[in-house]
Amino acid sequence: MNTWADLVAKLRESVAKHNGLGVYHVPVMTNADAAAIVLWARAAEQLRQTRGIAVGKDGQWDWYPYALQLLGWLGRGDKFRMTTAWMRAHFNDEWTNLLWFNVAALAATLDGAGVPVQGLGTPVNIGKAYRDVAMLAYKRMQREDPEAADPDGKAVHKSPPSSPPPPPTVAPPPPAPLVAIAQPQAQPHEPPANSPAGRGRIPPATDVQISP
Repeated sequence: MNTWADLVAKLRESVAKHNGLGVYHVPVMTNADAAAIVLWARAAEQLRQTRGIAVGKDGQWDWYPYALQLLGWLGRGDKFRMTTAWMRAHFNDEWTNLLWFNVAALAATLDGAGVPVQGLGTPVNIGKAYRDVAMLAYKRMQREDPEAADPDGKAVHKSPPSSPPPPPTVAPPPPAPLVAIAQPQAQPHEPPANSPAGRGRIPPATDVQISP
């Protein structure tokens, strides 16, 4: 694998091997799979920014809307879903297609700028990746929409949710992260800057839906 595009191809092959192809002819993902790939893409986007690689306004990729979707948050009043069953559930097809598109777009951007392929630390435990995404999203929600994150103004969540991890259906190659360039279209219920803090904290995970 000499290019970022090669890494993307390897990643797609790995996911497709476990989950098959979906309606858009791209590898199907579970919500936990999507979390691992979002973390990878987020790291790649940070690399692009660190290297000062310019892209148009529309080329700046934001991981947050994807995080809210895979966490089951579609608007105020929703909850971050931390059960094993939800982690293993099918990630939305349209968002899956957009995520793969953005991953490929970032790879093309990094290759075009001559950035050497490098590993950015992709989590192999996708259960942990899911919980990490939940914590990152919650912290961002606290910054951008404090009322949604902590409506009662009570103590904020201090540690990541701990729910049993699903089996590793996706294990992105040790290499790098993939950044993306396209933003998802606004959904009927556009994911706000919210997070799992309906009550000011994320309750410990059980096999029951938990709320922010």
